[in-house]
Amino acid sequence: DANEYLPIIGEYDAPDLQKQGLLKFDLLNDGNILIYGVPGSGKENIITTIIYSLALFHSPKEINFYVGDFGAETLKTLQKIPHVGDVFVTEEKDKLDNLIKMLNKELERRKKEYSEYGGNFKEYCKVSGNKENVIVVALNNYENFIDTYPRMMDSFVNLFRDGVKYGIFFIVTTAVASAVRTRVAQSFLNKIGLKMANDYDYRDLLGSPKGLIPVDNYGRGIVSIDGKFIYEFQTVDICDRESKTQFIREKGEILAKKYPKMKAKKIPVLPQIAYVEDVEFELKGLDCVPIGIEKNSLEVYVYNFLEHKINLIAAKSLKNHIYFIYALIKQMISLKDVNVH
Repeated sequence: DANEYLPIIGEYDAPDLQKQGLLKFDLLNDGNILIYGVPGSGKENIITTIIYSLALFHSPKEINFYVGDFGAETLKTLQKIPHVGDVFVTEEKDKLDNLIKMLNKELERRKKEYSEYGGNFKEYCKVSGNKENVIVVALNNYENFIDTYPRMMDSFVNLFRDGVKYGIFFIVTTAVASAVRTRVAQSFLNKIGLKMANDYDYRDLLGSPKGLIPVDNYGRGIVSIDGKFIYEFQTVDICDRESKTQFIREKGEILAKKYPKMKAKKIPVLPQIAYVEDVEFELKGLDCVPIGIEKNSLEVYVYNFLEHKINLIAAKSLKNHIYFIYALIKQMISLKDVNVH
């Protein structure tokens, strides 16, 4: 069902119920996912599995991913999947800043539009007939993120809390249990504990029954869904770990061919050079000619040449003048009933 978002995580085992099966999360109903685990326990593997399983059954118009890898930066290969807008690392502060701006802007837009349709993502899509894309943000190694950018934590705490209602979800991983404070953890109904530093962490963090400790195996853990269902599970791998990079690259190419001209929106950043191709979609006429990208908003800046008929253009070098004028001419000659001399 295109209206359901059910990422496959692995296989669970509930011996007391004599029950085994596929472990799935119902993203729209269950919300954010918090993953605990020591280094090497398989946190990145779960993120990859979730993204890949959702990308198989949904188009880039239906779901987009943004991945912050503050660890070993092994998640960069996910950029090959067309549903993934961006993968950014610790040093890319501009991308992190602009992701927060982008998400807050999108959240405010959705709050305003959804208010007439029940005020939430599911009701809006159902009642309005409009199809909105689900947005999933993965933050890998959250403890490194808050150590590096402590002032950004409050911005994300608000997004963790408010985003779920409007189709914006988060997957957060951490190796340090204390890094995720109580007010943050409250926004995550789904919790996974892979291999933990201490056995009592399963009980304290997930509400696991005493004695329920997972087998020491890569990708093995305890899952708590809204505190109601607590199972031991094994993460499913999308392929052999040794060939994962090549596998993702090949599958990304297949998905790109399946969804031509469909690509998740990249996190906007101010480019060193802005090309006509980056802004020409805003060209509407002589009253709306793109001339660049505005630094703070990162929106295309348009100029009204009908209102301002005589213009002075200043630059440090003749070369900059030439490039700018050439870009203007290239756009203007594409307009009907406009003669450029």
